[in-house]
Amino acid sequence: MQHLRIANENTPSPGSSAHFIEMYMFAYSGIFSFIVNENTLAGLVHSQSDLDLLPCSEVLDLFLIVDSSGSLSDTDFQEAKDAMSRIVENLDIEENRVLVTLINYSKDVKVSTTFTLDSAQTKDNIKSEIQKLDQMKDSTSTGDALAKAQDLCSTQCRPFNQAVSRVAVVFTDGESNSGNIKAIPGAQLLKDEYVTIFTVGIGKINPTELQAIASPPVTENYLHITNYAELMKKVNFIRRKLCLTPAFVSTKKKFHGTVKQGQYRFYKLDVSKLVNGGTVEIDFVDTKGKTVVRWSYIVQI
Repeated sequence: MQHLRIANENTPSPGSSAHFIEMYMFAYSGIFSFIVNENTLAGLVHSQSDLDLLPCSEVLDLFLIVDSSGSLSDTDFQEAKDAMSRIVENLDIEENRVLVTLINYSKDVKVSTTFTLDSAQTKDNIKSEIQKLDQMKDSTSTGDALAKAQDLCSTQCRPFNQAVSRVAVVFTDGESNSGNIKAIPGAQLLKDEYVTIFTVGIGKINPTELQAIASPPVTENYLHITNYAELMKKVNFIRRKLCLTPAFVSTKKKFHGTVKQGQYRFYKLDVSKLVNGGTVEIDFVDTKGKTVVRWSYIVQI
């Protein structure tokens, strides 16, 4: 077993401009556990060119939220379903590594499939549920859809001590124009559950609302494409974004996980509220080869 301690002297002092510590683990094959004192985990590590060449070891609670309002043609909606099916095909669904909830919305919100650890989801049954989605062809209640995702996550997302990333991907062609909850407050409810929101705006839309819904940094978590046909071309890009989304965990508990051979996992520590400094302690067992741990600071301006 190897032990790594990122100690108080390596963390930013109270009142400094550093806001996050970013960290990722790359393993030839390994098992790790870690404990964070006086900190919370948040955020994202990305943009290293070497990481782009490697497969990631994603463990996700994933919400696919699709707009089926009347502004979409039948062809558009089918292409949206095909793109979601392709995303699911490229995820590690088996063994409960990725659990999927599917939310279809227009004026009303319908949950077509939702995850539980006992549901034994497979790629085939999730893709089947996607293809069975009906287009509701009414107004657009994006806020209600996000609030429904928050309600489900509050009871069904896996606990923080399992170090599971939480992600919602929203596909829509326009601004919300109905519903009980406005889109931006609805998004905040979901963010309060430590869910990273990635928004995909399609067609000639005003990006303001979708950029506000997206988790920061917006440049990383908002995508605009010209039409639904182009969406299929972005499947690999979206899949990559899911890989790069970190796990949020609570403090002063020990977390356990595994990294498959040649893959990596992401974490990020929010140090903005540190009062007396803090530590991150990582123990890892290399079952083959070696484990690499890297970290850096993000400055919030």
